[in-house]
Amino acid sequence: MNLQLISLLQQSIDCMQNGKLSEAENLVNRVLIIDNKNFDALHISGVIKGLLNKPAEGILALQSASKIQPNNPFVQFNLAKALMENGRSRDSIKHHERVTELSPNNPDGWVNYGKALRDLGKFEKSLFSYEKALAIDSNDFQAWSNRGVTLNELKRLDEALTSYEKAIAINPNYYEAWSNRGVTLNELKRLDEALTSYEKAIAINPNYYEAWSNRGVTLNELKRLDEALTSYEKAIAINPNIGFIYGSYLHLKMNMCNWRSFDADLAKVSSMVSQSVEVSPPLELLSLCDCPSLHLLNTAHYVDKKFPIAFSLPPIPQRPINEKIRLGYFSADFRNHAVSHLIAGLLECHDRDNFEVIAFSFGPQPDDPMRLRVKNICDQFIDISTLSDVAATQLARDQKIDIAIDLTGHTQYGRMGIFANRAAPIQINYLGYPGSSGAPYIDYIIGDHLLIPTEAQKFYSEKIIYLPCFQANDDRRVISDQQFLRSDFGINENAFVYCSFNNTYKINPNTFNAWMRILKSTDNSVLLLLSDNGISSLNLKNMAVESGINPERLIFLPRIAYDLHLARYGLCDLFLDTLPYNGGTTASDALWSGLPVLTQTGESFASRMAASLLNSLELPELITTSQKEYEHLAIHLYYHSSELRLIKEKLRRNRTSKPLFDPKFFAKKIEGAFYAAVNRYAAKLPPHNIDIS
Repeated sequence: MNLQLISLLQQSIDCMQNGKLSEAENLVNRVLIIDNKNFDALHISGVIKGLLNKPAEGILALQSASKIQPNNPFVQFNLAKALMENGRSRDSIKHHERVTELSPNNPDGWVNYGKALRDLGKFEKSLFSYEKALAIDSNDFQAWSNRGVTLNELKRLDEALTSYEKAIAINPNYYEAWSNRGVTLNELKRLDEALTSYEKAIAINPNYYEAWSNRGVTLNELKRLDEALTSYEKAIAINPNIGFIYGSYLHLKMNMCNWRSFDADLAKVSSMVSQSVEVSPPLELLSLCDCPSLHLLNTAHYVDKKFPIAFSLPPIPQRPINEKIRLGYFSADFRNHAVSHLIAGLLECHDRDNFEVIAFSFGPQPDDPMRLRVKNICDQFIDISTLSDVAATQLARDQKIDIAIDLTGHTQYGRMGIFANRAAPIQINYLGYPGSSGAPYIDYIIGDHLLIPTEAQKFYSEKIIYLPCFQANDDRRVISDQQFLRSDFGINENAFVYCSFNNTYKINPNTFNAWMRILKSTDNSVLLLLSDNGISSLNLKNMAVESGINPERLIFLPRIAYDLHLARYGLCDLFLDTLPYNGGTTASDALWSGLPVLTQTGESFASRMAASLLNSLELPELITTSQKEYEHLAIHLYYHSSELRLIKEKLRRNRTSKPLFDPKFFAKKIEGAFYAAVNRYAAKLPPHNIDIS
């Protein structure tokens, strides 16, 4: 190499080390113009372009350098790191392996290899890599902290805490370890300690956006919503591109009924989803927009980033189906929860001569009557809450599950990683998450023809199992004998009582404005709502005032025991559903309690659930297709009490004579679908739409 090129390269390195990156890039480019195969120039260029946030160009330069000197550990290290940091961990693996071969005593090589393996869900191998790093340098605080993250993924939470604390003991100012420690404490529900840990990280580095974001999650769980919102806003201000945080931020605003900038927020999130930006977890988008194409695009992108097809376990070889088909129901909600209120009757009514029912439980584990009931009605009840996704998947395989049914999906405590590793030959998305899983490893979703019309099949990554109605129901839901009096809540006995007991985040400005117009047209009426948090109640009352409605006509009721909640429907005359996220279990509860539900259908799964229930009960007169029609009917029934009385009488008859609340009927139908699915599998045919309607 001539002296001019050597001088230019040295100047480039000096500029890079002094933070003059553009000048460094210009200098190294001058070398490459003269000699485009200069190894040192390509290597230095790759590093500089990475620092300048030009990852594609940087990786290309490093790959060129790697071809020239494949045994150079430094270029292999930088190339592996660049690939991993830009979402290409699978491509980086061979380069990480080469680094550990060429420089086996370099702890940084083992640490980065561990990170890439963790990205790919290979947690045991990742842990081994960190152990190798620590064997070389036991004071490597980054290795200790990263080891803790992997232990957290393996559900070895106490060991994870010990690992973080080791990192902090070595370097008390290592803010990432403090933040990671907070994540594990949050998972252990030691929320105040988690908050302290995040705040320690922020005190060390006020611009560490991940700690601000994680702090927002914990504050939300602590119901300190204003503080949580501020924490999210701080994280977004520091880094607007934090993966999937924006949807969580908007979901919190929806839960608070904070609709300032709602239209602008919705336009922004829709645009970001269209551009495949990491914008929102799937559930959070359902209450924001009624666009099934956006829902699928967002969910598929989320799955690809968070839960891609895993290769930790070998594929399940083709095998005969068990003599009794083994059903694995996976849920975080085998407890006093909406999912169990629906599914318990089905679990009870499965034909035990031909099916074996195994519950795989994760998430909270309260010792409540519903959890005990599910334990008693399943053939096996297995707690997998302390198992990693891979270990839980292996356990399901060891149990020779034929069909794995995910009852949680993209809702709180979801474990999509279990299904990414393939727990059973056939995997089904059902009930917990109202929409497509977006996952290539989920074979079927259960719906009905009203919920998922033929023309909407393109918005689902799964094949459709069509039943008469998508929703399982339990006919043993107990309604308390307690008689609630309207006077207990300050309601005039002669008033017309509308209600909507859907979660607060399902209320949006369009729905609320419709309700206010309904109240304005019906003088002697009130609206009962759930008091999820004081902030949302205050905001809704203030917006009622802005609409010219006396805020006292909005009456907020606390959450109470389930049987009492069902009895409380007796106070009401008409349930007003929300759009685009309908009531699911909530609508079913109202109908079971004898209260008519007025709904407006949309285009998405979530916006057609209540219509599906009403259709199953042969109550199409309560299904509307526009906001104008919805408002008109709500007002019409106020003034035509005889019509409403006839609808209530029809509901009382149909509740027992139609199939919606008949778990035995539902069990036979869904079992027919299961037979069809296993027959296709046995014939080595791919999943296909199944119609048992």
